Amino acid sequence: MAASPTPLGSFVLGVLPPAAAPLRKRAISGLVSSSGGIVDWCNLAAKFNIVDGELMSNSGYLSTNVGVAFAPLALSLNKGPISNTFTVINNKLRWENSAFASGVALYCMSTDGVVLAVFNGIYPQGCVVINLAVVQASECLEAISSPTTVSSSTTSINTSSGTSTSVSTKASTSSSASTDSSSLSSTSVPTTTSSGTSTTLATTTTTSATSATSTALCNIAVQFREAVLGGLPSNTTLKIIGSITELGSWNVDLGVPLSFQENSPEAPVWSVTIDIAPNVTIYWNYIQVNSSGAVRRDPITYSNLLEWNKYCSASWGSSWNWW
Repeated sequence: MAASPTPLGSFVLGVLPPAAAPLRKRAISGLVSSSGGIVDWCNLAAKFNIVDGELMSNSGYLSTNVGVAFAPLALSLNKGPISNTFTVINNKLRWENSAFASGVALYCMSTDGVVLAVFNGIYPQGCVVINLAVVQASECLEAISSPTTVSSSTTSINTSSGTSTSVSTKASTSSSASTDSSSLSSTSVPTTTSSGTSTTLATTTTTSATSATSTALCNIAVQFREAVLGGLPSNTTLKIIGSITELGSWNVDLGVPLSFQENSPEAPVWSVTIDIAPNVTIYWNYIQVNSSGAVRRDPITYSNLLEWNKYCSASWGSSWNWW
């Protein structure tokens, strides 16, 4: 496959679930810092360039040594012997070298939130498979995945040329009372017209003290459903574990048990409903734990972006043949 041209100017790297399209910014769950950690804001993300096949920034180069199984995606001024060849294919970062298994590095996010480059083709235990989306630094939104303290709305504006433009605005929520009669704030909002042209519009937001307190976004009651093909063995508990505290932060002992819900035409269905704060990308996995403590894990790691909705509920289902 031919690589797309390397982006002109600097770019940032966004953490992207494997199934997501690379330019759907709402699917990006964080940005990569110079140390390989995850940050939410564009000004904290590392700004990269590809020069002669090498990935670099002001903080140094991304490289590795022969025989390393995996390493954080961290920049260093001390360049290792393997620093080529970086390309951008379908707006995703690709690192190819004959020293890597299958000739290409893989990417995953560790349980402590560090992006790893995997060179031997074997993901470390608990490391969630990801892609790295290439986003032009000039197009990077200040909050690609909205924090829970930010609500979003879309307004339709008719420009002087008659073109309809959608403008996304953000308003921070707060539980403190306001004593001012009103306040005025101006922001510049990046927008995209229907023709694909990027435009920046200045918007003004007025807040009034008629509402003494603002309402925070509701938590989402997420129903997790697993159809157990072949049935669940006796003396066995089906649990869900995942990347957030509500799902045990990948700790088997803190996994949340599922309860039998129904016999569907496909297989017995087990489910659990958990309240989760919105606007976060969640990764999860199902496990079977028998009475002796032995664990069997569904080999598929699932992921989804939990966005706020007015119903404050969601339902995600999957199935697996455990036999």
